[in-house]
Amino acid sequence: MEIQLSHLTVGRRRLVRLMQMLKFGRIEKLVVKKGEPLFNPLPEVIGEWKFASVDNQQHKGRRLIDFTIKPEITELLCLLDNYPDGTIDMIQVRHGLPYLLELKPKLDWASLDA
Repeated sequence: MEIQLSHLTVGRRRLVRLMQMLKFGRIEKLVVKKGEPLFNPLPEVIGEWKFASVDNQQHKGRRLIDFTIKPEITELLCLLDNYPDGTIDMIQVRHGLPYLLELKPKLDWASLDA
């Protein structure tokens, strides 16, 4: 199923645009409420710069008003749906797309004793 950027909520569109703007780096301490990324408080954003690299050029998607989102973003959005409240410790961004994510899982400790 193809999803257009314009079909996303404001918070999710903002996250996609932030990853495109960052291109390479990390987004840290992103608060999620009811599956929606919040930007109050603002997450920490750490960029990476690759010397003598064409990777430093602006992400092509930044110029587009609307586009079909990539599978990596769809997977991230599904994860947000299943992680409704909390803080994502870190999203590593590569080529403007989520590459790696770290979070503290919600554990049902009682079920471990069953």
